[in-house]
Amino acid sequence: MTLMLKWLKSTTMVGTGQPEAPGQPRQRRPRGWVVALLLFLLTACYYWRITFTDQYTWLNSPDLASQVLPWFQFQVGEIQRGRLPLWDPYMFGGQPLIGQAQPGAAYPLNWILFVLPTRRGWIRMEHLNWYYVVIHFMAVAFAFRLCRDLGLSRIASAGGGMTYGFGGYMGHIDWPQMINGAAWGPLILMFLLRIARGERVRANAAKGGLALGVSVLSGHHQVPTYFALMAAGVWVWILWRNRLADRRLIAAAALFFTIAGLASGLQSIPGWEYSRNAVRWVGAPEPVGHSEKVPYSIHEQYSLRPHNTIGLGLLHGEAGHNTGLVALLLALLGAAVAWDRAAVRVAAGVATGGLLYAYGAGTVLHGVLYSLVPLVEKARNPQMATCVLQTGLAVLAAHGLDRLDQDRRWLARMQRAFFAIGAGVLAVWYVWDVFGRSPQTSGDARATLNAVSALLASAVLSGLIRGAVSARSAAVCLSGLMLVELGEGSVAYLPHKLNGFPQLDMIAKSDGLMEAVRSLGPEGRADIENFPYSVGAYHGVETWNGHIASLTRNTHTLFQNDRALELLGVRFLLGKERRGIWTEQTGTVGERAILRAPGAFPRTWIVHQAVELRDRQATLDMLQDRNWDLRTKAGVRGPAPALETCDATEGSWMLRRDSNRVDVWAELGCRGMVVLSDTWYPGWTAWVDGRSAQLIEAYGGIRGVVAEKGRHRIEMRYRPWSVYAGFLTTAAACVCTLLICRMDR
Repeated sequence: MTLMLKWLKSTTMVGTGQPEAPGQPRQRRPRGWVVALLLFLLTACYYWRITFTDQYTWLNSPDLASQVLPWFQFQVGEIQRGRLPLWDPYMFGGQPLIGQAQPGAAYPLNWILFVLPTRRGWIRMEHLNWYYVVIHFMAVAFAFRLCRDLGLSRIASAGGGMTYGFGGYMGHIDWPQMINGAAWGPLILMFLLRIARGERVRANAAKGGLALGVSVLSGHHQVPTYFALMAAGVWVWILWRNRLADRRLIAAAALFFTIAGLASGLQSIPGWEYSRNAVRWVGAPEPVGHSEKVPYSIHEQYSLRPHNTIGLGLLHGEAGHNTGLVALLLALLGAAVAWDRAAVRVAAGVATGGLLYAYGAGTVLHGVLYSLVPLVEKARNPQMATCVLQTGLAVLAAHGLDRLDQDRRWLARMQRAFFAIGAGVLAVWYVWDVFGRSPQTSGDARATLNAVSALLASAVLSGLIRGAVSARSAAVCLSGLMLVELGEGSVAYLPHKLNGFPQLDMIAKSDGLMEAVRSLGPEGRADIENFPYSVGAYHGVETWNGHIASLTRNTHTLFQNDRALELLGVRFLLGKERRGIWTEQTGTVGERAILRAPGAFPRTWIVHQAVELRDRQATLDMLQDRNWDLRTKAGVRGPAPALETCDATEGSWMLRRDSNRVDVWAELGCRGMVVLSDTWYPGWTAWVDGRSAQLIEAYGGIRGVVAEKGRHRIEMRYRPWSVYAGFLTTAAACVCTLLICRMDR
């Protein structure tokens, strides 16, 4: 918040009005914190359904309730117990949390949410609601700051802020890991435009790179990828305009992307490590790995259809990313009347590039970038590039509001356009109604609001042309119409509690299931049939399945085989009937039977034979070979350790377990390998009686430690070098940016 106030502080010192005459009293202007407070109140009022009542929620969707909420609840529990949430032990034998990126463990705004007071350990819904509002406030404030930095009035800048923060991408996407990254787009463009004007080139290059890097920390790679392409395009224009002759600009471009890379390190380095060791579901028949491209057919599937472009202006059917007709036409007006400004031409180029990219497979541009630019193919949803489109539209719409009295010819054309579109939409609605097709059932009734707004905007512009309305009053009226239009978007369709919250109710109904799993004891995992919710992470109970977008490659190899499920200790199934390895019924919970696998392994055991597994196929062959006794002989990745065989009473069991640490007590009759059925992953280290030991990837995907004869305490801790290195690079980016700004005064 302090950083935002500093960015907003100078907004009251910039404007397009005439300078004050000598001798006149200085006009008092609102301070930066007052402007920030007003923008925050505007955002809170816009989202009144979730801020001022307890009757609505933004979390009632499959992904948010079954995936995002459990991620957040797990991190709240870990942080408030004094532990860093680096590893999630509750699904699929354990998975790296920060490496998955989407949980948002590296994003500072999430840290604030996670330390807020809870209700008996559970994250408060009111905190989640205000968290959602703060994300949109940041987007509004940053877009407002961008427009003020270009010399636009406060009213016009507020219109630009509303266009970006309430409409388009920010107004219709509700995944926090995505909109957190999108909120930083206006700041990235603001610093680039400062560089284009020659203002403190090094300092603004460092700040712009830092903003792009923080966008990466948000948790999802798609939006930062599109902003990086936007930044690259603007840099190409800056360098081309200077004929590549200014070495200072070339150095600044290198500084921009270097700082961006360093700042993103806390997320990008663990994410890179995870990507190399995981597979990801992208919509193709099979998941893809690190070195495999996302099939272009998936990009084509998620491209914006040209005929849905109408949805950018009209609240029409299922077309998302709506900006509102008033904002869209004001953006066209701004481009027409202020084309002489370089910032307007850049904003128009940014908006056009974002739209063309969003068309995806419908343009050559996307195919070329997909083929030639590294990592672009990982961003499988081209239509999400409307975040770039929205960044440009916000600047153009603000210019349209600011130049209402500049060019009467264009103003008259826009007035006629508003009237024609409004009258046309109402006429179509009337024809549909006459012929019995109810707009209320087709989903197109929302477009009538656009029509009414267009007719009212036409009336405002008509009054402005005749001199009956001042330019300032017209700007206020048009901003109000923008707000009315945007308010009929996704925020107006938040579900009411009287209609039920089915997705959140499923989480609530999982309490009984989790109590049943807890009662089964700590020695086995449970699989819950037809329940794709990450309830294990939500309740802090080890389950096998969950809602996850990716999985470590070794776990993915193992879970495809019933013998592997026995090996991994998936002892129980909560389902309808006996199947697979679960052949014994031990009880019921609700409509589900509690089924037990009699052949399931304990959580930890000891083996005295080891054979090297050279590749993934060797692991599959081991699991399919019924003559291979998995309880006594382990296959290991890499050279097999030398073990001894003996006839002695042995045993091992877990002493302690938390998210980043497991302690095992073992009594061995001779040299052997103690195996723990948790996922092997880089970053896990082992100690035997306080001395460092090698952690072996046993059975192709779980952990093993060699110990000598006798009694031993074995400790396994998750200390990922990738997270520590990422923290250092992010901190270095912040320090470097601070030093560069101080030196470049």
